[in-house]
Amino acid sequence: MKKIYFYTHSPIRSRYFLNIFCIEYISLLSRQAHSSKIEKTMNKATLFLTSLLLFGITACKENREAHITRLVQEWSGKEIQFPEHPVFTIQGKDTVEAPTDTLPYKIVVYVDSTGCMSCRLQLVRWKEMMATLDSLAAGKTSLLFYLCPKDLHEMQYILRRDAFRHPVCIDTTNAIQHLNHFPEEDNFQTFLVGKDNRVLAIGNPVHNPHVKDLYLSLISGKKISTQAPPATSVQLEKSEVELGTFSRKEEKTDSLRITNTGNHPLVIHDVVTDCGCLQAQFDKRPVSPGKDLLLRIVYRPDQTGYVNKTLRIYTNVEGGILTVRVKGKVE
Repeated sequence: MKKIYFYTHSPIRSRYFLNIFCIEYISLLSRQAHSSKIEKTMNKATLFLTSLLLFGITACKENREAHITRLVQEWSGKEIQFPEHPVFTIQGKDTVEAPTDTLPYKIVVYVDSTGCMSCRLQLVRWKEMMATLDSLAAGKTSLLFYLCPKDLHEMQYILRRDAFRHPVCIDTTNAIQHLNHFPEEDNFQTFLVGKDNRVLAIGNPVHNPHVKDLYLSLISGKKISTQAPPATSVQLEKSEVELGTFSRKEEKTDSLRITNTGNHPLVIHDVVTDCGCLQAQFDKRPVSPGKDLLLRIVYRPDQTGYVNKTLRIYTNVEGGILTVRVKGKVE
């Protein structure tokens, strides 16, 4: 097998080229997958490389690494089992046919009742993901959402609020979990599977742009760009956005100014929030040195109480991620 080498001194370039290395390595294995032995190796390599993308190449505690390795080995090539007669609906009301299972790929999304459903679902970002799939690889992937909410009415409200009209299975008996015993971590409850329902990759593409790139590359068969933008430096107007006190019926907005203080264009790859009720809007064009980017923050509350959310801005600065807290109180 041909060896692939890369090296870099910059942390942002290290992460970027690790991502490219993963895609190239998987592609190489795919081209050589002429036997069941190679196919099995490809599945294991894909799962291992996905774990690197999920958790980066920075050092972590040994027990965490061992835990991730165990999960990757356990789920490599594992067949996902589906309930015999799942009921799919539009926004939890109108019953429809289940998404087709004859396509080459499936993305299986499981969300249990733990924590904030809106935060974990990120339905607006899933709509963006589906639009991207349609443009890059139309007719190759079906999305299967299995949702296990504590409160059916709250789940229906979230689906309506986010205008999400893709079929979902509201699995009130948690049947799919009983069949598969998915891991507890959110990052390991979304799967890319092949036509035979065997796992090709693990990770949530709407929570991590690197995992998104991996999924899109595997599905479309297209390579992503191998040229990393040069690192620059920035100045944040503030690291914490205070929304104040406002009504649950009120949509609250604010803005964050990011100044490019470096010598190279600033490129925002993605902005990921930890809640579906929090969104960020921005101009995706590169920002020249000395110029500003205005990030518009929109918060649509779905419950009362204190707001303490996080924006993660993936960009070409040293370290690769800018973190901003968003706080407030909903009455």
